[in-house]
Amino acid sequence: MRLVVGFILCLFYVQSSIAQVADSSLPHFSYETLSFQTEPFSTDSTRVDVYVAVPYGLLKFLYAVDKYVADYTVQITITPSSGDSGLYSGIDSKTILLSTAEKEKISELKLERANASQHTFILHQGMNYNILITVRDLSTKRQFTERGTFTTKTFSPDAAGMSDALIYRSKFNSRIVPHIGSDISSLQVGQSGVFFELYNAEQSRPLWLVQRLREHTGDEDVFRVTSVLVGSGAKRMPIFAEMDFDDIWTGKYILEQYLFARAEDTMNYSSQALHSAALSSSEMEIDVKIPRGIPISGMKIDDAIEQLLYIATGSAYDSLVSAQTTQDKRNVIVDFWNRMKPYQTDSYNRPMQVFYRRVGVADRNFRATMSGWKTDRGRIYIQLGEPTSIDKRPYDVNSRPYEMWEYSDLNVRFYFVDQFMVNDYRLVSAAPPNGIFNWQRE
Repeated sequence: MRLVVGFILCLFYVQSSIAQVADSSLPHFSYETLSFQTEPFSTDSTRVDVYVAVPYGLLKFLYAVDKYVADYTVQITITPSSGDSGLYSGIDSKTILLSTAEKEKISELKLERANASQHTFILHQGMNYNILITVRDLSTKRQFTERGTFTTKTFSPDAAGMSDALIYRSKFNSRIVPHIGSDISSLQVGQSGVFFELYNAEQSRPLWLVQRLREHTGDEDVFRVTSVLVGSGAKRMPIFAEMDFDDIWTGKYILEQYLFARAEDTMNYSSQALHSAALSSSEMEIDVKIPRGIPISGMKIDDAIEQLLYIATGSAYDSLVSAQTTQDKRNVIVDFWNRMKPYQTDSYNRPMQVFYRRVGVADRNFRATMSGWKTDRGRIYIQLGEPTSIDKRPYDVNSRPYEMWEYSDLNVRFYFVDQFMVNDYRLVSAAPPNGIFNWQRE
């Protein structure tokens, strides 16, 4: 009996986990290119599936009686990187329908959805290609483009091998919800994994699969999982390998997969040695921008601890200060924000989102001789949010540059002076005590 693999092409993720933000403040769409063996097998061709995930935030939804509708097109153009002749192009029209209740729920929970689509091309094996993807909103006529390159895999007609790997968000029997894009921050613990196809595995003969994660700039294991795959004798076998990304902190990584005929080959520990011994391999770049839902992209773990000391009190403060190892620091950060949830059953942590939004604003606007969040203005902004009014005097001839921040709803003022005229405004009035965090002002 042949197992049919289906894809549920609809993605859900928290707004802060959307990949990069464009100049227009709109999220980019994401895509993946994956090589699979053609069916029937061809010694020259490979099937390339292109997955495109378009965030709803890129599109304009129009109200139509009892629902909201968005229409867009996805156009994909693929050309050989070598300059050889050949052009592969396709355009698909997509429609998203949301009920009024569904649209209101998305807005209320501040969630962002992405609509995913799959596009298939038959290309040559072992070649480099350029890809251009254009998404066009049919309501606003706005266009968004992404460019990239990829290399198709080469498959043997007889030897065991495997396709490219696809990270999935969740699995329902033989159907998966694919994760599209490099940022894996929003994957849920216990639900995600890696899907690929295994080819030409002899019946009842074991093969060894090594799944290895390493930092983008290094060759040491972050983690490694070794599994035994037993062939069914089928020319094509779908493989679903559960994988837990929960303990990965911010940074860029390479996820590698290697297929071996001998168990001893799994003991190699460099990418070069693993590649040399493998029957087949695949790798992909992944990115962690928001570890465990905490949006501290690119931040050192010690900085993350120091930021929380602004608002922590009691045992939470003691735990943050006493954490010594990297793992301990990660755990106390997660525990801190879990306890800050107004309602433990909610998946959305409003205080955490407010805090890190303020950290980002402070870092952009108050940078001086140190990071913006470390400055006095940054600290006040993080703790209390936007002032009711700001009186700026940067060019007063009778005094040093200063600012007066007023929080009329809190009945408090703060004075900052740039004593050395280097945009380093120091607080000269009483500071709010550590532990104050007025997130409800937003």
